[in-house]
Amino acid sequence: MNHQKMSDIWQLGYRVYDADNGIPQLFLLRDNNMNYLAHLHIAQLCESELTGNLAADFIRGKPEGKFPEKTVNAIYLHRFVDRFIDNLPETKYCRQHFSKDLYRFSAIALDIFWDHILAIDWDNYHSLDLEQFVENCRVRCNEEKQHIPQLPTSYLTTAERMWQNDWLLSYRKRETIALVLERMSHRSPRMAPLRDCAAEINVHYELFHEQFSGIYKQVQHAALAFNETRT
Repeated sequence: MNHQKMSDIWQLGYRVYDADNGIPQLFLLRDNNMNYLAHLHIAQLCESELTGNLAADFIRGKPEGKFPEKTVNAIYLHRFVDRFIDNLPETKYCRQHFSKDLYRFSAIALDIFWDHILAIDWDNYHSLDLEQFVENCRVRCNEEKQHIPQLPTSYLTTAERMWQNDWLLSYRKRETIALVLERMSHRSPRMAPLRDCAAEINVHYELFHEQFSGIYKQVQHAALAFNETRT
């Protein structure tokens, strides 16, 4: 696949996973209930709009002309962060520890794991406790959405469930990883293998945990630099 085609795919909001035979396959960029905590934290760090960073998973194609400029910039920040994480050598190293059959799903599984590690190591990354951070984000998102037309209904429904059911706080529990992957595995037949990723995360839990701080430090620096180009 040539570089222009790859660029077009990213602009459309899709993500490429390597198939076992080396032929790229297209999956939706992110399914619902992914690494929302990390995206909120990075959005706040970059002084970016929270709602646009959350809603980016639900918005396909180019957002220009559909949303306010702040929302457009937030969507592109979210997409940049996803792409940057996937391309880090440390992420690729972690993905190599998944079995051949699960490799194509490993980036999704690691997204869930990263939010778990961010939640349990939260004090290393923010001065507020996690409960207060989440509550502040909830209030701000509810305010922001009043000024953003045409937010997808799917996003609004998911966000409401996320705040009501404390999804972000639940990531402090290790068992949440398996629960989320199991729930996601039922969304389509092709996503069924996701449930099996939880066992492999458990096997390599400490190894993956050790990689997180280095990965997240790079992500934060890169996100800040990228955001400066959009503002």
